[in-house]
Amino acid sequence: ENSPIWSLPEDSQSVDEFRNMLVHVRYYGLYSDVYWLTQGIVIALSISRILKLVKFQPQLNVVNVSIRACQDTLVYYCIVMGWIFSVYMVLGVILFCEVWESHSSFTAASWWTFTVITSGDFGRIDKQFFNNMDKSINGFLRRLIIWVY
Repeated sequence: ENSPIWSLPEDSQSVDEFRNMLVHVRYYGLYSDVYWLTQGIVIALSISRILKLVKFQPQLNVVNVSIRACQDTLVYYCIVMGWIFSVYMVLGVILFCEVWESHSSFTAASWWTFTVITSGDFGRIDKQFFNNMDKSINGFLRRLIIWVY
């Protein structure tokens, strides 16, 4: 055989295994986010159950009566927040899809926006993202959108 001593065999199995491992690591990160989302839902449902249980006490029932009185306003607030959420998600995909992996698709953008709105986790906005932005009007719009977040 005429191959040099330093040449590697044509076996790509280890590279494929490494790629599969990285896919699993990414899924584990998603599972962690889903876990914390589930914990937030459980806490919200627990609070609503506690509010239901305090109905027997007139002094504590003031909270339930207040929530019932502002129910229309809460529904309106949820509709407006859903609309704002959707606008930010679409703008994020339009402006950031080629520079930011978190906004490469509508699913990724909605997950990132939901995380920022619910937890205020701006740690996902990294320096590399800002370094990739140009100084044109598009770069200005991107910086403006991030500032408004």
